[in-house]
Amino acid sequence: MKWTKLKKLLENRLCESLKGRLEIRTTAYRKAHDQPSRMWITLDKKEIYCAADQVFEMNVEEQYQLLKEEQQLEPIPYDSDWTTMFQSKERAALLDAYEEAEQIVIKKNVIAEYSMYHSLLEYIQLSIDEALQSQDPVIKAFAMLDRRLGKRRLEKLKEENKESHSFIQLLLQIRCEAEGLINKKSTHLTQDIVQFQ
Repeated sequence: MKWTKLKKLLENRLCESLKGRLEIRTTAYRKAHDQPSRMWITLDKKEIYCAADQVFEMNVEEQYQLLKEEQQLEPIPYDSDWTTMFQSKERAALLDAYEEAEQIVIKKNVIAEYSMYHSLLEYIQLSIDEALQSQDPVIKAFAMLDRRLGKRRLEKLKEENKESHSFIQLLLQIRCEAEGLINKKSTHLTQDIVQFQ
């Protein structure tokens, strides 16, 4: 799906109090190797969140190297039979460490643009209940901004999501402030919003 169509669908899902205030933008760096992309969210023209492929990959690689050292993982031993190398226990351990590194980075609120894009594609296909039950932090976070989510249910979600992923907490706080459910002066939203780069 083209970005312009997805953007329109996402904007149509926004609650009335955030329409025209919250925008999602994306760009691709065509001349860079592998054409990495960046997606960012603005509230009242101020950037509040950024998902960037290069930043994500750099963070994952750094975490992966740390895990390799901590777990004292061995390199894949050379064998003239590629199948033997492919099926080696060393390769399996390295793959597990890489997946663990990705999960650690995501928990730190660093998300790749391509991952966010795919999550948003899935989100627009879901009912509000499915989106709120999703294990994907991007889907669940965008559900907090959804016009199909009423104020009474939003009040309950404030309590339920106190320990959730920080991206979910960020968008939930923005929605609650927009709906007047929390006092802007009593929160640290303006100070705490940062670009995760």
